[in-house]
Amino acid sequence: MTYIGLCHEFCLSCTGPGAAQCVACVPNAHRLVEGENAGNCECQTDWDPASNCASYIGNCHPSCLTCTGANEGPYSNNCTQCVDHSYWSEYGDCTCDTCWNSDLGCSGYSCECDPKCNLCVGPGPAACLGCVEHASATGDNNECTCDENWGGVDCSYYTGVCHSLCDGCSGPDLADCIYCINHAHRSVTLSTGVQGACECDANWTGDQCDQRQEPCHPSCLTCSGPDSNECETCNFGFVLTNGSCQACPEDCKTCTDSNTCETCYSNYALDPADNRCRRCHPTCSECTEAQNAAKCSSCYFDAVLEAEKCKCDDPLMMDSATWKCVDACFTGFEKDDATNECIPSTAAGFTFDFLTVTPFDSEGVIGDYCNPPIVIDQRGGYFDGGKASIAVSNF
Repeated sequence: MTYIGLCHEFCLSCTGPGAAQCVACVPNAHRLVEGENAGNCECQTDWDPASNCASYIGNCHPSCLTCTGANEGPYSNNCTQCVDHSYWSEYGDCTCDTCWNSDLGCSGYSCECDPKCNLCVGPGPAACLGCVEHASATGDNNECTCDENWGGVDCSYYTGVCHSLCDGCSGPDLADCIYCINHAHRSVTLSTGVQGACECDANWTGDQCDQRQEPCHPSCLTCSGPDSNECETCNFGFVLTNGSCQACPEDCKTCTDSNTCETCYSNYALDPADNRCRRCHPTCSECTEAQNAAKCSSCYFDAVLEAEKCKCDDPLMMDSATWKCVDACFTGFEKDDATNECIPSTAAGFTFDFLTVTPFDSEGVIGDYCNPPIVIDQRGGYFDGGKASIAVSNF
């Protein structure tokens, strides 16, 4: 017998009224292949069962702004309105404009930014995420525009006034000079604080290096003229007073006046009692207090600093007469292992008393004549075989 009644709503043709008796499913439906309803026709995902799978209820294609209507569905040809940066193609679907990514619903820009942009989300200076150097965001749409005195497509062309020492420039500063004007040269000593900046040649001054200047007086470091009272700054060891460089006290590096030191040269320290520079103790290379062996701040190459004192490196020892590190103590002295210093020896010995009048008969020693020895502080007396001598005649 042939079934001539109504098919199930999901059936396009059937052999009976049930969903499992469909011969073919309606559009946007498919036949289940497993489960308890295997063989039944069922709407595909996002198609409305209430409309017999004829109405799409899911998300539109990313290129669609809307997708309602008779041909609604999930594809780009189901759009009823296209998103921004897309157009209707000749095939009836929404297609992304050039440079706009279809994977992102035509919202991802993939071409070059405007030259005024650092980064961007689209073409043109209004789509910048940041502006290049010499450009700023202006107006209601934050469009990147060139700053004053800057032009060109990327705002890199300087249109303002060059520095007075420049003959052509790429910016307003000294370091932006292309060439220097007459009587000026490009610095290689950083005297202007900017590497490669233009500065006036020697003996030329003025805003445009057009004023001839005679050499400064020897006491001046810089000057406005050649005389001693035309100094602007002074050399070390001098202080500026009413346009003249006055000599600092001896051994001052800098001073506040001719009687008061401010800083000292190497191996000297400032004495706060009278603000004069005095030499460090001979054991110190540098010091914080003059003539004080316990106030060293650095030592010579053969000694090490310990608690602000310089101690000779082993096996050397400190000679207390010269305050130098030596490899052996002089006669009459011995090494103190605790301090690495030469101290008077405790070994047995004898001394001559040269205060006794001639003949020298003390202790049975008779001297025919005597030239007193050379006396060195803390080291005793020494005969030199010449002027310092004694003749003993009763041995």
